[in-house]
Amino acid sequence: GLPPVQTCTDGQVLASSPSPPPLESRAQSDLVRAQLSQARSLELAGKYTEGLTRTREALAHAEALGWPPLVAAALQLEGAVLTRTGEYAESAEASRKAYFEAMKARAWDIAASAATDLTITIGFREARRAEGLDWASHAEVAIRFAGDPLGLREAARLTALANVHRAAGAYPEAKALYEQSLAVTERVLGPDHIQVGHVLNNLAGAYALLGEHAQAQALQRRVLAITERA
Repeated sequence: GLPPVQTCTDGQVLASSPSPPPLESRAQSDLVRAQLSQARSLELAGKYTEGLTRTREALAHAEALGWPPLVAAALQLEGAVLTRTGEYAESAEASRKAYFEAMKARAWDIAASAATDLTITIGFREARRAEGLDWASHAEVAIRFAGDPLGLREAARLTALANVHRAAGAYPEAKALYEQSLAVTERVLGPDHIQVGHVLNNLAGAYALLGEHAQAQALQRRVLAITERA
């Protein structure tokens, strides 16, 4: 699940990143980053309650430290974990805070992630299409500022946007967006990456909703094979 390292050496990405924390607080910042890493690992392992507890501990430490990009990162993760527990209203509130905190700090990558999260939470989970489409537009702008040399941020945004159309019953539009996302994700990460499996699963759902069951089944068999290997 680790992202490719190319973005760490991309000139636009580096130029658009916020300045590091003050020298005297960098050791504490590293500790908070470690807490956030542990919390994200717990989320990926399906241990959402533990992950949320660790995230909120990190958020409290980040707020005490007072470096805005780190506060925004903790809020973004809090919103993501709350989505996993079905607390959509709380998730949306945390993600909104993360977005605006990140925008003020010019932490465009965190803003992009938060806006993409809101596209899914509000536009798909809560089926509020117009607001979801607005957040997809906010994500698009943040991605432009953040830099996206591999296209993976945009692929994630397209999947989120497709989910909004799917929730609204616009299945052809959803299918087309899933296909765009899949093309980028598969090109960058390879055909057997778990993230490719996630996009394929969404695409299979769109095929099924369109009544194209043979195509859906073929994709679902591929998803199963990818997931079992992973």
